[in-house]
Amino acid sequence: MNILLISDEPERKTFDQITILKKEMERVGRNEVDSFIFSKEGIFLNQEQIGKKASIALKLLEKLIVGKKYNLLVISLKLNNLKKLFLEKWSVLDLIKDISPKTNIFLFGASSVIERLDKERTNHVFLYSRPGVSKLTIEFKNDLIDYVRTN
Repeated sequence: MNILLISDEPERKTFDQITILKKEMERVGRNEVDSFIFSKEGIFLNQEQIGKKASIALKLLEKLIVGKKYNLLVISLKLNNLKKLFLEKWSVLDLIKDISPKTNIFLFGASSVIERLDKERTNHVFLYSRPGVSKLTIEFKNDLIDYVRTN
């Protein structure tokens, strides 16, 4: 199973939650998990800088998804980065629908974005509201690990 983990703020202490989650997904899924990270320094894929500005994130993701078909995207982002991927007119969901329609998405993010996406509910998208600055909750982590383990 090809998995792409999308997150932000590797400079913050809460990013340890993402690092632990990545290792656990690799352990139960027996696969390497790619990481697409928004940082103050730019955008990184598996610790290699691939862009300087977050505004081009959707284009970089498109190139990445076309090049490697992912079965699962795991997204945990703060609101302003989430908005860059889930724009009103063209979003990562449109991208997945066009390029890789069987890709599942676990999204952990701001309730305002979650509520909007819930209204246009699509198959293969699992939504989890992000309380505060936490990178994940126990429910999100457990559901995700169970999904990786069984697929």
